Amino acid sequence: HGQNLLHRDIKPDNIIIRDTTDEAVLIDFGLAFKFEPDQNYSEYNRQWLTPGYSPIEQYEYQVKWGFYTDIYALSATLYCLLTAQPPISPEERNRGYRLTPPQSLNPKISDTVNNAIIEGLRVAPHDRPPNIQTWLDLFQDSSNSSLISGFSLPKKFLNKLILVLGLGLGVSLVFFIFKKSLCQQISSPLLINLKICDAPK
Repeated sequence: HGQNLLHRDIKPDNIIIRDTTDEAVLIDFGLAFKFEPDQNYSEYNRQWLTPGYSPIEQYEYQVKWGFYTDIYALSATLYCLLTAQPPISPEERNRGYRLTPPQSLNPKISDTVNNAIIEGLRVAPHDRPPNIQTWLDLFQDSSNSSLISGFSLPKKFLNKLILVLGLGLGVSLVFFIFKKSLCQQISSPLLINLKICDAPK
């Protein structure tokens, strides 16, 4: 984001953990897009998306991109990691289906984290936090920033997830240039290691 790049395909399959350092790595920049956030423009969208993780703007033909696009996908990823299932799509919500709060699926999730995920999953783009830091600030009221009570691993993972979009996206230009889709070459051990979601198929 510091280089005005949107990933546009954040999901559990596109985050892997290094065996040697336990570092979280964001992969597959095949849909990465460079944009100018201060310009008021829309662009034609080819509608490449992943149901459950893509925000409503990726379902539309004319799109005004923003950091909120990746914030939705990141919130959906965290939703899945803590509940073992992705959220319903924004299209379904526009048809009247209600999003199940993550806390309803996993009662150990704190109120603060539950609220932060819901705020990141707002259907309307401008109802979401406008940037990553604003979204992360929503977690600060949580006791010791823990994701769920009695479980320390997600807290550690959250810090790494922050690095993914903070420092990790700093090198995203390299992936953007090469346009390599790594997800088909690397099988993600993340979900198996955390034992929170099903392994990617």
